[in-house]
Amino acid sequence: VGAAVSIDSFTPGVMGNGIAILMLGGLARFSAAVASVWPGGRLAPKECLFVGLAWIPKATVQAALGAAALDEVTDSGGSAE
Repeated sequence: VGAAVSIDSFTPGVMGNGIAILMLGGLARFSAAVASVWPGGRLAPKECLFVGLAWIPKATVQAALGAAALDEVTDSGGSAE
């Protein structure tokens, strides 16, 4: 899926906005994960930070399988769009 995207068509403003959105989303996910386990007091602060870091890479499996789905569609005569 990522190989089907033409990076040359992106302007610097679009790239900056995309990176900012990804960073804000990661920060929101991290903050929500830490906030969900912190108030109970059953975990140490280091453990709470670990939970926050562990929840950041959420779509790893979907990203890995997305290319296989794109290959299947293009091999069957479909369009990558």
